[in-house]
Amino acid sequence: MSKGKGTEDRLNELHGKLTEAFIEVVEETEDNYVRNEYGEYEKKGTRRVASSTMLAAAAKFLKDNEITTDVTVDEDMNHLKEVLSKKQKHSRLKNAGDAANDLDLLQ
Repeated sequence: MSKGKGTEDRLNELHGKLTEAFIEVVEETEDNYVRNEYGEYEKKGTRRVASSTMLAAAAKFLKDNEITTDVTVDEDMNHLKEVLSKKQKHSRLKNAGDAANDLDLLQ
């Protein structure tokens, strides 16, 4: 086995492990507790615990590996598009350009 092939195999192994790690992080949940009218905490389902930093890293990993989806075919992506569209509609800033301009004004 040449040195290059060994290195390639190891990189492929690392890529697979990184993929699995991102999947575990994104799928991880914890119990969600809310306070009731008596001040006691009650379990109210579960929630995802991935930080925005980890989600951004996973998104970058997908982008760097040219992993894409067709929004018209993927139901989850289509739902996300609708949610983000509604959120933007209710935002005081109508587009990302306005947000970037506001950030420039703050600096």
